[in-house]
Amino acid sequence: MKNILITTDFSDNAWNAIFTALKIYAEVECHFY
Repeated sequence: MKNILITTDFSDNAWNAIFTALKIYAEVECHFY
């Protein structure tokens, strides 16, 4: 199991990075914080 910490400044680029990470790890058992 992976633990992934998502840091953000809530900019458009940050939101794109968050959604990309969610897509990449969609098939992996992990927790996002």
